[in-house]
Parts: sequence; C-alpha cells; structure tokens
Amino acid sequence: MNWTSDYTGDPRNITVPANGGTYKLVCTSYPTLRFASMVVEESAAQYGDKVISTGMVGRWYTAELTGNTLTITIKPNTTGKVRNKLFWLRSDDAIDRVSITQEK
Repeated sequence: MNWTSDYTGDPRNITVPANGGTYKLVCTSYPTLRFASMVVEESAAQYGDKVISTGMVGRWYTAELTGNTLTITIKPNTTGKVRNKLFWLRSDDAIDRVSITQEK
C-alpha cells in the first residue's frame, strides 16, 4: 500500500511525542480499507460489501477508517514508559501495517 500523510516521516512508522497527537494517513493505492483483524460484517458502517467507516478504541489510542483514510489519535503518555501499537490494515488481498511508538 502507498501512503500520504501529515506526518513528516515514514507514515508506516510514526513516533509520537509524550503529549500525544492526531495523525491522518491516506492510502493512495486502494479506495477502501479495513482493519485486518475485523471482518467486513464487524465494521461500524458499510454499504453492501464496501466498508465506509470502522474504528478501534484502546486505553491510549483511537483509530478510525473512513474509505481510504486512517486517522489515529494518541492520548498523552503519563506512564513513564514507551508505548507501542501496530495497526494492521487490509484491502482486497493487500495487507499493510502502521506502527506507533509513543515516547515516554
């Protein structure tokens, strides 16, 4: 998958400061994405077989897919430890991942 992003580095490997932030990534090679761990039927919103929007929420992150756009929001890190999260994404037979590392 090919990505464009508001992140200035590699959009597949994002380093987030301890105070958190929001990052928007757009897949330029596929029109619709879904989280690889979710089947189409688990998606929050879909039209026929086409996923329109789906999201994941964790204790320190949220991730939302809308079409070919992935928006990740990271909460401030007050743990004193580096945090890591992998988001696996799929479209048709293609699979890719976005790695988040949050500084302490």
